[in-house]
Amino acid sequence: MATDNNAAYASLVELARGSQTQLDLTNITFHERLEEDEMSVIYLISIHDKQYVMKTFHVYPDELEEDDILFRNELLAYRRLSAQGLCDKGIVCQFYGCVTGLDPALNESWLRPFVNDAFRPCAVFLEYILNLRQINSETYTKQRWERATEIQDDILRAGVLQFDIHYNAMVAVDGNSEDRVVWLDFDWAKTYDQDIRDTPDAVYQIDQMRKMGLEFEKAQEEGIPPW
Repeated sequence: MATDNNAAYASLVELARGSQTQLDLTNITFHERLEEDEMSVIYLISIHDKQYVMKTFHVYPDELEEDDILFRNELLAYRRLSAQGLCDKGIVCQFYGCVTGLDPALNESWLRPFVNDAFRPCAVFLEYILNLRQINSETYTKQRWERATEIQDDILRAGVLQFDIHYNAMVAVDGNSEDRVVWLDFDWAKTYDQDIRDTPDAVYQIDQMRKMGLEFEKAQEEGIPPW
C-alpha cells in the first residue's frame, strides 16, 4: 500500500507540474494563520512586499488511497477558472500557481503542522483580498445574493462544481463601491471540461442557493440573530 501511495503522490506532483508558481519562494515572509483545520492551513504571506494567501494542504495516505485529494480539487478548479477568465473578472481569487513537496524546513516555526506528515504538503497561492465579510443572515442583501447567484452560473458554465456549497464560500468586499462578491474554497470541487449547468448535481446546487437566499431573507424579516 505504501508503494501505491508513493506512486499516487508522484502522479499528483506530475499533475501540478504545469501550474508551479513563478513566485520567489525563497523570499516568503509569513504574517498570520488566517484559518486552520485538520486538512489545511491558510497563511497570509508576502513576497517582495506583495501579500498573498498560501493555502497549504496536508496530503494524507487515506486521501491518496481513496483518490480524493483536496489539494488536487482546489488546483484543478482554480486552473480551470483561471483559464476561463473568471479570475480576471474578480469573481474568484486570482490564482498564482502552486507548489508541491513543500519542505517544512522552509520555515519550520510556521510550517510546524506539517513536519510529521508522511508526505510533504502542497499549496496554492491566491490573491489576498482585504475586508472580506461572509454573506450570511446579517450581511445578506438582495443585490449581493443576486450577484452571488450570477457568479455561481459563471462557475458552473466554466465546468466547476463546488460540492460543499455553504455561505462561507461567498463573501462580500466591504468598502468596495461596486459591492464586489467573491466565491472561495474549491477544495471539495469537481472540475470538468464543459458547461455543466444542466447536470443533476448542478441543478440541485442551484436550488440550494435559491433556498439559502430565502432563508437569509426570512431571518432578516423575523429578526433572527445572525447565523
